[in-house]
Amino acid sequence: MAQWIANRHRKFNQILIERNNPDKPKKRIGEPALVGVFLYATDRARYAKEEWVPLVDQIEAMRKLGALQITDTTFEKMSAVLRTEDDEAIKELREWQRKISYRLHYPHLKDLKIKITKNKNDGVSFMKQYFSSLSHDKKFDPLYLDTENAHHKLREERDFKRLALITIFDTYTSTVLLFRVHRFNDKEIEEVREALRGLHRFFVTFDDEKILSSRSESGSISFLDLQCFCVKEEWNAKTGKKCERLQSLKDAVAEHPLNINLHKDETMSDWTAPLLTHDQICYAAMDAVVLHELEKKVKSKEEDLKKEEIERQKREEEELEREKVRRNQFQRAESRRDEFGKPGWRREESGNREFGREKFRRPDWRLEESRRDDLENASQHSISCVSSRRLDILPFS
Repeated sequence: MAQWIANRHRKFNQILIERNNPDKPKKRIGEPALVGVFLYATDRARYAKEEWVPLVDQIEAMRKLGALQITDTTFEKMSAVLRTEDDEAIKELREWQRKISYRLHYPHLKDLKIKITKNKNDGVSFMKQYFSSLSHDKKFDPLYLDTENAHHKLREERDFKRLALITIFDTYTSTVLLFRVHRFNDKEIEEVREALRGLHRFFVTFDDEKILSSRSESGSISFLDLQCFCVKEEWNAKTGKKCERLQSLKDAVAEHPLNINLHKDETMSDWTAPLLTHDQICYAAMDAVVLHELEKKVKSKEEDLKKEEIERQKREEEELEREKVRRNQFQRAESRRDEFGKPGWRREESGNREFGREKFRRPDWRLEESRRDDLENASQHSISCVSSRRLDILPFS
């Protein structure tokens, strides 16, 4: 029990340290999420006096520096929980958290039906009723899935030890299911996986979701990871080279033509709380809904890349054809040169034809040399004859 309490306290202190560390990138945490994590750390795990006094001083110092964005009322209620061991103070802080957790409003969720359940049988029957491939056309509509994890270990299974929430969005029925599984054991989680497999639908995610990719006796469930297509080039100052980095969901969605701004203030909130706040519901549902918009963006980009690849292959084929024509022309020109490099060719006198074309051959240099010698001898003989005739005609002196 003492180890369990120490782990919860350590987690909250770690979040505060990360907010105050300028060397590490900070994950944003909203005021309702911070209150939720504080309740997670203090509920059934009270701080000793020697622990909460420096903790209050640290929170006050971080507020002055701007590292924590919380109001005076929230700070007073958190300090009251630390100073007193009264359950009424925790109850007031929890009610105050529900009042301030109405900051996320997405118009994309206006016309959707959102179902929240923590009962295994209810969740499985809901999936079979709304998400099962009842028609042939529905098989080709994917389901968009996202998960949220707890701050501590929930079960013994290595892949699902911190799995707390499964969010599924179906465009066919305009329905979002928030399936809370933080109280399920390993056997119940495997039953949920088999229910997902029994839907006979294709899944789309933005990361390697273990609930789909983990192998069991039945194998993994097929899905498409959109993060593999969201790559951004960055300049690495250490290596002096450009490197590729996988984008976060917030950055990938921000580049969409709709310019959807995803708020990530609830990422580090307590997903094992008795009740989910309004901001947690909107955050979890929107993470699955935006995957539909992101998939359309990826598909259009893939179509453009395919068109560019087809055009590139066409240009390469045309260039290879031109190169082949130039090579054939060069070979024909070379075949028409004799042994002295002079252009010339001799057509075979025979009437044989091959494939409708006359056969050509290069002249034999030995035959040409003998003919050249015969011509020289004949010319010498004719010159001698002419000179002798002229001598006969000339008169004697």
